[in-house]
Amino acid sequence: MAISSTDVYPEYYETYISKVQEQDLLMALLKNKGDTIDLFRNVTADKEDYKYEKGKWSIKEVLQHLMDTERVMAYRALRFSRGDDTELPGFDQDVFTKEYHLDSINLDQLIEEFISIRNSTILFYRHLSDKHLDYRGIASGWPMSVNALLHVIVGHAEHHNRIINERYL
Repeated sequence: MAISSTDVYPEYYETYISKVQEQDLLMALLKNKGDTIDLFRNVTADKEDYKYEKGKWSIKEVLQHLMDTERVMAYRALRFSRGDDTELPGFDQDVFTKEYHLDSINLDQLIEEFISIRNSTILFYRHLSDKHLDYRGIASGWPMSVNALLHVIVGHAEHHNRIINERYL
């Protein structure tokens, strides 16, 4: 399902949602999965820990951030799609990043984990009806639809993939 005028989400997510060009969300998830895998598989071992500027994330940290964000957004979508109206807290990406400790993990291992997470998201999406995609809940103090959350997953990865291409490679 494409994003529609009935979807609700905070304005700051428009940056990500607007990057999703496919009308078919399943195709968007699949295409983005392939694009992301290809991008990170083309990173050489000497670039895995590269940061284009002091205080910025390494390539491995960016991929870990993509996975963390996908897990959080998919969890929110799961809760809302099951009719759970419990308000969900936000998450602080900077707190998460401080706890990564990726020294003993190589990029291939992270790519394998990304594939597993994205496959799980795709299977979850395939079992949702249009009715469930319209379900809403509150996360980080803002209303969001399940459909918008799933679009954020794709658009967020597109956003960071572009940054990897422009600033890291």
